[in-house]
Amino acid sequence: MIINKKAQYKAVAGSSAGALIGLITVLIIAYLLIIPASERQKLLDEETQTITDENILLQESIGRLSKSSDDKNTHTISNMYLKEVTESSVLYAANSFIIKKGISEQYKTIEFFIEDPENTKNTMISFNLQSRSGTLKIILNGHSIFEGEINTESPQPIQINKNYLEQKNKLEIQVHGFGVPAKIYAFENFKIIADITNAQKQESSHLISISETEYSNIEHAYIDFMPYCNQNTVGVLELYLNSNMLFSGIPNCNSLARINLDSSDLMIGSNEIKFRLLKGTINLEQIRLKTILKTQKTWSNYFYVSEKQYNNIQNNQAILEIQFSDDGYLKEAELELNNEPDIINQNSPYFTRDISSIIQKGNNYLFIKPDSDLNILNLEIKIE
Repeated sequence: MIINKKAQYKAVAGSSAGALIGLITVLIIAYLLIIPASERQKLLDEETQTITDENILLQESIGRLSKSSDDKNTHTISNMYLKEVTESSVLYAANSFIIKKGISEQYKTIEFFIEDPENTKNTMISFNLQSRSGTLKIILNGHSIFEGEINTESPQPIQINKNYLEQKNKLEIQVHGFGVPAKIYAFENFKIIADITNAQKQESSHLISISETEYSNIEHAYIDFMPYCNQNTVGVLELYLNSNMLFSGIPNCNSLARINLDSSDLMIGSNEIKFRLLKGTINLEQIRLKTILKTQKTWSNYFYVSEKQYNNIQNNQAILEIQFSDDGYLKEAELELNNEPDIINQNSPYFTRDISSIIQKGNNYLFIKPDSDLNILNLEIKIE
């Protein structure tokens, strides 16, 4: 009778447990049915993701590996010879004309053009006067530059304020006064002259190209140049990188100069380096831009394979995939997985190996030693 009671008790307990599991199953199904479709799909996606992640044994974006101990990219720039070249130019000339003020007025309006007002200086008006009476007034672009009587046939040239000059200029010449006879100025050999500096000979630029891979690995950078010049006569030297001024000052002649850069000074693609000399003469040599890159000499990592993953590999495959930047250069490296050596020697940006026979249950070790500079975008070991 005791045995029968125990058997009866066990049967009742098992029936209760089964009923409980059935009830929980019903509740889960009911929950999935009543929640919104978007939430239900999200739960299913999370479950799928969990299952998929079990097949990824190792995944890492390694970046740059370098075989060298001093990894620099050097961009050389041609020598530059800069010289201040200033020439006297005639902006306007007229043999003769007359202005007068009597019963009627006869004034003169002259228009002249200056291509580069910034590099135009010592602008002046020169003329001779065959006859002269009254007050002479000269106006440039709305600014009075002279007003008064002239009592000599060959007056001193009239200086024009540089700030009044524009590309397109309007000069008005008037005579004022009362009485008879009329007030008259008869001009001869009228000229507007100026000293114009050839800015193109005072500056020079060069384009260098920075690849995306190089830019993303820049630790710091600098520009070197050797200025050969006369310290007593050389003027201010300006250095621009992508229109940003990096240096402005009197160079230390015959001594190597170095300008340190931030990675933000550079950009992916074309970069313009420009030197500009404001006065004198200079010869720039040994010009180079160097980027010092963040590098690793080797790379290694451990990854763990569970018993479940190991059994899965026996029925499938464990694949090592490495993706390099597609730079067209030869990729060379030594691999070692759990003390089993292998090599990479290819131009292709994709490297694949079946490593099923090398994978161990538990801890695994992968090591890479570059024999050429490598840019590894992604490394992945997965079960397929």
